[in-house]
Amino acid sequence: MSAPSPLKGHARPLYRDPIERLADESLHDFLLRRHDEMVSELDALEVEVVWKEVHLRYERLAADRRHVWLIAGLALDATLAMLLVLAGIFDAVPVSMAAITLTVLLAGNLFALAMPRFDPLLAKLLAWSW
Repeated sequence: MSAPSPLKGHARPLYRDPIERLADESLHDFLLRRHDEMVSELDALEVEVVWKEVHLRYERLAADRRHVWLIAGLALDATLAMLLVLAGIFDAVPVSMAAITLTVLLAGNLFALAMPRFDPLLAKLLAWSW
């Protein structure tokens, strides 16, 4: 493809088509050059595929870690809630204090359950705030 040059008044090529065979190039040299170009393109694609695979593996690991912490937090909250219920039954703590603490734990559990759904939104908010 060529375009007229406004300053010099003649056409010049904008780019050289890589498939184009050069005038002084033999068929064998052309095929070797194309082979080398395709090998380098395949190498670049292979590097890109490996990079994407590593990135996906890292994302899965981060998601698994987040779920493990979520489950551990829920188990801890459930244990504390059960201890508060038992303490309330046996009058170890005032009932109103146990009710307030159970309400806070329940709110924490609901927030922890909703966290994976709102994770992208929270990431955007945290990125915006910093």
